[in-house]
Amino acid sequence: MERIRIATWNVWWQFGPWEDRQPLIDAELERVRADVVCLQEAYEDAAGESQPARIVERLGLAEYRFVAGKEHKGVGFGNAILSRWPIERFEAHPLQVPDPRYGEHRTALLAQLATPVGPVVVCTAHLNYRWDQSHVRQSQVDGIFESIASFRPLHYPPILTGDLNADPLSDEIRTLTGRRSAPVEDLGFFDAWEVAGDGPGLTWDRSNPHTATYREPSRRIDYVLVGYPMGPRGQVLNAELIGTEPTGGLHPSDHFGLIADLTP
Repeated sequence: MERIRIATWNVWWQFGPWEDRQPLIDAELERVRADVVCLQEAYEDAAGESQPARIVERLGLAEYRFVAGKEHKGVGFGNAILSRWPIERFEAHPLQVPDPRYGEHRTALLAQLATPVGPVVVCTAHLNYRWDQSHVRQSQVDGIFESIASFRPLHYPPILTGDLNADPLSDEIRTLTGRRSAPVEDLGFFDAWEVAGDGPGLTWDRSNPHTATYREPSRRIDYVLVGYPMGPRGQVLNAELIGTEPTGGLHPSDHFGLIADLTP
C-alpha cells in the first residue's frame, strides 16, 4: 500500500437542487478513489434512504457509520465515515456548548479502522457555523481533543477531518495545530493543507454560486488534520481540493471538498 487517501466534504444535505447534485458528488468521489470518505451534512431517513450507504455501494467500500446530530424536515442531518476497511469501533460524541442558546446539535463521529497497517482512528466533526461564535467552537474543539484521547494509545497518528467553520488563523484552529495550548497533553495536529497544499485552498469560495448568496468572505474552513507523526507513519504527501468544477453550470455542493494522501 503506497498511501492512505482521506477525503472530507460537506455535501450540503438536501439543500438546493440536491437530486441533481448527487450524481456530481458520486462522480467526484469515484474519481478520487479515497480509502476513507468523511462527510458532513450527509442525510439518512427512517425509511432507509441513506446517502452514505448509496455512496459506499457505488464506490465499493466496506462499510460506513452515520450519526444525525438533528433532523430537518424528518430527515437526519449529520456526519458519516465511509471506509474501505472494516470499522472495529465507533463512537458519536455530542459537542458541548458553553450556553444552551448556542446549541446546534453538532457531533464528532469517531471510528477505528482495521487497515493493513494496523488500527487507524478517524474523527469527523462539524462545528457551529456562526461567524461570531469562535468561543463556542473553541469549547467544541476541547471536546474533540477529549474524544480522540479516549482512543489512545494509538498505533498511527489520529486523523481529524471536517467542516470546522473557522479559518487557519482562528483560535480554535490554532489550538488544534499547536499555536495555542491544547487541553490534552501530547495531542495535536498538523494541517495537511499547510504541509502539502498549493495556494489558499479556499473551501468556502464565493466563486461557487451556491456560496455567493451568503455575505461571508471566501475562506478555508474544511480540513484534514493529522496527529503529530510517530516515525514515518502519517506523513502528508499531498493535499488537493475536490468538487471545484461545475458540470452543466452546477456545482456538487456549497463547499469544496479536500483529499490528503498520507504515508501508511
